[in-house]
Amino acid sequence: MRDDKSSKILKADIKNRLSSDMWDLAIAKSVISARKTQTRKMMTRAAIIPLFLVTAGVLVFLKSPHSGSFSTYDDLISRQINGTYASVFPEANTSNGNTAPLSEIDQLVDNALSKR
Repeated sequence: MRDDKSSKILKADIKNRLSSDMWDLAIAKSVISARKTQTRKMMTRAAIIPLFLVTAGVLVFLKSPHSGSFSTYDDLISRQINGTYASVFPEANTSNGNTAPLSEIDQLVDNALSKR
């Protein structure tokens, strides 16, 4: 008896919903709302992913050793220049040993270029 009563209530409810325009509008609104939400999520992802990739690319480019000075090689290059200068100009008196006199090097380069 209970199943028969439940069945009648269910059939009546289905019949009312099928004939009701308000039910159709409610379902249509929920479907459109779900689609809009899904579309917004997709658009947000489509905007955020390229933004993230561009940001990562910029960060990688800024952190690359080729973008700035080669600070890891500065000490090595300085020692090579000072050692070469000391072997070429042994008579030069460089008490500090850090840098070669730039004016003498400039003159040497200018003389070599003028002979070309």
